[in-house]
Amino acid sequence: MMRMDLHIHTEHSFDCESSIAAIVRKSEEVGLDLIAVCDHEALSAVTLARDCSERVKVIAAAEINTEQGVHIVGLFLKDEVHSRHLLDVIDEIHSQKGLVLLPHPFRKGKGLLYLKEDSRGDITEITAEALSKIDLIELATPRCRPEEIIRTHEFLKMHSDIPQVVASNAHSLDEIGRAYLELDIEKSDNETELKAALLNASRLLRFEIYRDEGIWEEPVSRQQDIKSDILRKTRQLISSPIRKTVGNIYRKSSDMISRKKETGKKSTS
Repeated sequence: MMRMDLHIHTEHSFDCESSIAAIVRKSEEVGLDLIAVCDHEALSAVTLARDCSERVKVIAAAEINTEQGVHIVGLFLKDEVHSRHLLDVIDEIHSQKGLVLLPHPFRKGKGLLYLKEDSRGDITEITAEALSKIDLIELATPRCRPEEIIRTHEFLKMHSDIPQVVASNAHSLDEIGRAYLELDIEKSDNETELKAALLNASRLLRFEIYRDEGIWEEPVSRQQDIKSDILRKTRQLISSPIRKTVGNIYRKSSDMISRKKETGKKSTS
């Protein structure tokens, strides 16, 4: 398994004060294999982060605030994204052979799916085209409100073909490691292989939830023999609907890997 966090901000974002060196150290401490340095409209921290890293691979990313108010994340970027119209941003990311990640889809005023619902349920031409072009969708971050996670999960029941990720969307050091993606692949530095894995590989989605009492609950995981089965659970969630939702998410992740393993056995028999 390769463990990655695809949405981390640094002091090069206007709303974050975390130093680049501290972010890399924290990422190493929590066992991440890959991070996406994802500042607002900037790639200036990427090279600095790579210079600090001894073990963690750093990929270039940016979170773009579009003219429509929707946020879009570009992964594996080569240059800064200059477009600001939603569809142009997506096209510019793809022109760099990058991947388009839709972050916090139901975030009020910032999520593409919130924009869709805000138009009284009508999928406008722009939102429909944007949805058809995204590569990845962010199911959850620890910054998401519980209802955002539930609504995203309900949406993905009808759009299960969209590859899912979770990420920390960290704006402080203590948020790093509270959400990450585990891909069922060998660790790799090859960006072409990583892109293909993000689009196709089986995965586990692990994240924490903020409790009503204002405290974080540490994640609890139980892993059986990875060759036969993988179980994941999140501890002390806010309410039973969320427990059910997250349980479904982890069961889905486990089933994906089980089916893949079973298919592999049949093909070799």
